Amino acid sequence: MTTVTVANRLIELCGNGNFIQAQHELYDKDIKSIDPDGSVTVGALNRNAKEQRFLDNLEKIYYNGPLCSNTSLRDGD
Repeated sequence: MTTVTVANRLIELCGNGNFIQAQHELYDKDIKSIDPDGSVTVGALNRNAKEQRFLDNLEKIYYNGPLCSNTSLRDGD
């Protein structure tokens, strides 16, 4: 799967407000999220709950199309 393919799918899902679905489709189940304050969230269920709390506090979101270099994703990267 190329970076552009992933980026386009992410923009498609998020542009329609399907943020949690994007995480289900595009993120690993063992995802590790590290916030600027150093706090760590591990695992898809925890990350999804964190994302939902974030989304519950938003009023409006703006998007632009993806900006990608000519690279692809590889297993293990």
